[in-house]
Amino acid sequence: MRVVNSIRQHLVPTIIIAIGFANILSFIHHTASLPTRNLDPIVVQEERYRTIRELLVEVGYTGTIDFITNRDLKSEPPSVQDGVEFAQSQYVMVPWIVVRNGLPPTGPPFMEDSRFVIGDFWDSEPAEIPANLVQFHNTGRGLILFRRKQP
Repeated sequence: MRVVNSIRQHLVPTIIIAIGFANILSFIHHTASLPTRNLDPIVVQEERYRTIRELLVEVGYTGTIDFITNRDLKSEPPSVQDGVEFAQSQYVMVPWIVVRNGLPPTGPPFMEDSRFVIGDFWDSEPAEIPANLVQFHNTGRGLILFRRKQP
């Protein structure tokens, strides 16, 4: 009986340690093949919008933010990529509500123009900026934060 207890006292911890070690090796093997965090589209967008978020916090702005692209400036229908950029902007700009053509993601339309406008010019710099917008900040990554001129 003593021999069985002695074997059990040494064998059980050894098995537990071996299983733990195998789990760690399996975890390392599976996570090593994952893409890096910096390749995730949302992480890329969060970095693109970082300075805009910081500026809005700094000025204490809590209202809605309008969203425009090159197609909006040319009165053309939005592209699929414009829709992707708009959807991702809503996610990375929380707690602000990003509005496109007066429409929030859900709920009734907003009747007033926002004080700030984000221009997402992911495809190229805009040819012309509307006269009622003044550039407030250019991220250098295809995003421009505009301040709307007050009437």
